[in-house]
Amino acid sequence: MQKKLKTAILALASLAVAPLAQAQDWSGFYGGVSIGSDQGDVDWVDNNGGWFSFAPGTTHSASASGMGGGMQVGYNWQFGNGVLAGVEMGITSLGNSSVVTSPLFPASDVWHTEVTNLGTATARVGFARGKWLPYVEGGLAIGDVAMTNRDSGFCAPPCVFRSRESQTGYVLGIGADYMAGENVSFGLNYRFADLGSSTRTGNTTGVGTPENYTVDATASVVSLRINFLLD
Repeated sequence: MQKKLKTAILALASLAVAPLAQAQDWSGFYGGVSIGSDQGDVDWVDNNGGWFSFAPGTTHSASASGMGGGMQVGYNWQFGNGVLAGVEMGITSLGNSSVVTSPLFPASDVWHTEVTNLGTATARVGFARGKWLPYVEGGLAIGDVAMTNRDSGFCAPPCVFRSRESQTGYVLGIGADYMAGENVSFGLNYRFADLGSSTRTGNTTGVGTPENYTVDATASVVSLRINFLLD
């Protein structure tokens, strides 16, 4: 993921020093789809020492990558000298899923985490140069963060604590679009979303023990996009 981000930054830097050409008009509504790779990182803390650790303060960190796709709609305002401001809303279905054997009870327990369905609402600023539009963006992010702890050794059926909640945070991004044809553009985009933390409570099925976790999550997405200008 770091290599992909470095490549994107170098590509944008080369655009910044390129000779200024007649700027393409990017103003108006647009919409499109995206596909790319993503990485989700989830950390949790067992606050009260429940069924799956018996020790308050037990922590777990998980990272997984996968493929995802989404759609986006937005609007651009273009000013003199190619300066552009815009707003965009989108949703991306992420494909990361981490399933690991518990280090505490490896013979029976499995810990599963994932980040899915990332929604974003961003503002962006760019500078049109010829057919290129490099930009930076930032705004609101909402993602579904899931954790499932399962004990298949002591219980039949398995004892399970499962929690899936939406967490809200911020997203920062960088990208570049290229006007490949009449009202059709292709682009490369990188986004990092910090989804903050949430507290998960409930009971483990089968044994009824109370559970209390603090869950933190982030997601990174590199995507190829195609957009259609509607104005």
